[in-house]
Amino acid sequence: MTCGCLFTKIRVIRGTLHFLPHNRMHNPLNQLSVPIYNCSELCQAERKLVLPFALRRKDGTPLIVETMLRHLPGKRIAAQARQGSDAVFAKLFIGPHHARRCQREVAGLQLLTEAGQPTPAVITTEALDGGHLILSTFITNARSVAQRWRPLARRPAGDPVAVAVLAPMFRQLGALHRAGLTHEDVHPGNFLMAGNRLYVLDGEAIRRAGPDPVDRAEALRNLGMLRAQLPMDWDDPNVCAPLLHAYREGYLSPTVDTAPAPTPFVVDHVVVPTFLPHVFLRPLEAETGPTVSPGRAQENTESSQVFLPLEERNERRAFFGGDSEEDGNSGLDTALQAATDRAREVRLTDYLRKIRRDCTLFQVDRRPGQFSVVLREYADALAPVLADPDAWVGRGTMLKNGRSATVVRITLDAAPLSTAGDSALPHHACPTADPTLSSPATSSQTSMPGGATSSPLVLKRYNLKSGLHALSRALRPSRAWHAWCAGHRLRLLGIPTPTPLAIIEERSGPLRGRAWLITEWCEGTRLIEHFGHDGARAPNEAEARALTALFTSLRRARITHGDLKAHNLFWQDGRLALIDLDAMVHHNRATADARAWHKDRARFLRNWPENSPLHRWLDTALPTERL
Repeated sequence: MTCGCLFTKIRVIRGTLHFLPHNRMHNPLNQLSVPIYNCSELCQAERKLVLPFALRRKDGTPLIVETMLRHLPGKRIAAQARQGSDAVFAKLFIGPHHARRCQREVAGLQLLTEAGQPTPAVITTEALDGGHLILSTFITNARSVAQRWRPLARRPAGDPVAVAVLAPMFRQLGALHRAGLTHEDVHPGNFLMAGNRLYVLDGEAIRRAGPDPVDRAEALRNLGMLRAQLPMDWDDPNVCAPLLHAYREGYLSPTVDTAPAPTPFVVDHVVVPTFLPHVFLRPLEAETGPTVSPGRAQENTESSQVFLPLEERNERRAFFGGDSEEDGNSGLDTALQAATDRAREVRLTDYLRKIRRDCTLFQVDRRPGQFSVVLREYADALAPVLADPDAWVGRGTMLKNGRSATVVRITLDAAPLSTAGDSALPHHACPTADPTLSSPATSSQTSMPGGATSSPLVLKRYNLKSGLHALSRALRPSRAWHAWCAGHRLRLLGIPTPTPLAIIEERSGPLRGRAWLITEWCEGTRLIEHFGHDGARAPNEAEARALTALFTSLRRARITHGDLKAHNLFWQDGRLALIDLDAMVHHNRATADARAWHKDRARFLRNWPENSPLHRWLDTALPTERL
């Protein structure tokens, strides 16, 4: 080759390199050793993405996604990410209507910022090919209210420690309403506590109700949505008084200190006669001097109103709906309870739809001859049981071996579970249907996601006694499915029961065969052993409170158990848990509900001799009609 030809080729190569895009020559993504995805690829991705991965952006700047907080396939990804050396929170909108959903999120965050409400600061928003990205400040050492409250779920309703965790959330909601804003997806996962500061999350759910504080109807509706997230025994006005007191503080205060400092209602677990006189009253020490004790709050109500400014008294009168506190007392109580019931019913309906389909909380597997649903966070740990449930029945510890059902206790070998649970949610994660706030755990031994301890579980196989029995069950939902739905209904309502973890059914087209149900192991003592077969003593204060709370919640929810033997109730550190939910029914008609409850009540009383102290106490204390 001549020198002239060589120089000509060098000039051609230099010219080609000169016209290459700059980001192709110096693109930082080319130097990464992690998978690189664009929005189109993420839109088609399954739930289990390989972490970490890099997101392809228009300017070539790498965004490394390190921890997935929430992934709605084809819709949205919320994750902890790294931009350069900085940790950020990334919210990526993909799929149809991504621009509109991103716009709503930005608009909601802007409303919070303009109103002076604490929310993580937005760093940048940018349009991508097939998606929109919002980066905001990552709040370190923070936990959601749901995460803080979850270890306290087994405490009695109104427990001071639980109140101290929940009160800042109600106080912050009051502040939102004061600013004329509502939160349409208000739940404890959308409030993030860092030190003494509570942040509001999910701008997409923020709405402006008007330039002034929200009106009575909107306030009650939104407050009912938040109250519906709690177990039903928190509906008692005496129990909920401290939380409503905190809401009132947030509503009346121009600036809200969200530090969980005790209020007069939180210092001790004192029963307040009613919360209504205190909902929209300024703290008494602000107008009258020293704070009165909770026990004297009711008798000082009338005199305290004299010290309220005229403007505030008019505001309060408009909210209560009468010329005096007494005029609106019963009406507000009824309206708030009605709003709570409506919100809880909507939440329950939405959740019961999810227990049968593949979603964030549940994993569904349909294969020839078998159908299974499992809580997603337990899917990996329970995979061996789902693959061959009969083998696990054979190796388990026999608890019951009957013709209609076989029940065994099994123990999973130590193995890491899915990281989709609480340990993987440092903040910003807000599962809208996560029922764990309402559902107290029934077992202290079942390992949580991310753990590696042995897990005692209960595996129940529903047998077919004969060919005729199999034919009669073939076209009906299995008893396992019935118990699966009943268990999750109770779980969402906050009524203690072992959490149903998975269900397996033999299916051939529309025909059903045998079925298996996996639940938590229920710790505690059977009620018949706790009180004794003779019922020689009446319940003490804690036992009476637990019995009253359980049956009051069941009656209000129109639920009957169907087999209230004392063997089917467990005493657990101040609470009662229900098991064996095969015959449980939720009634839509009042007449059927009343008839079934009378049968339940009579069956429960028959557990002890008719003239025993326990029987006499129960006969007096148990409700006779629907509450």
